[in-house]
Amino acid sequence: MSVFMVAGDAEFAVGFRLAGITEIHIVETEGEIDTLFKKALQTSMSGIMVTHERTVAKLKPDFRRKVESSVKPIVVVLSEEAGSQDTLRQLIKKSIGVDLINV
Repeated sequence: MSVFMVAGDAEFAVGFRLAGITEIHIVETEGEIDTLFKKALQTSMSGIMVTHERTVAKLKPDFRRKVESSVKPIVVVLSEEAGSQDTLRQLIKKSIGVDLINV
């Protein structure tokens, strides 16, 4: 069974906690973030990981590319940026094989 995870600072995580998500990881420092993402990439339980742009921005560029292109877990990076909606659409399509916008 795959797990839905959330990773980020306390401010980012509060909404997910209110929505009933239980697998929430509060990470603030570069070391905490790096350790969590390495663990998530190595475990078969990780299915989808939602995080924020400011969290993945703290990763080293090479590791960040590896995280963002990961298939297991699918890492969904949320941002206030206008183009992030298209990125989310592509991640959903990559994850389940269907473009939900054109169904």
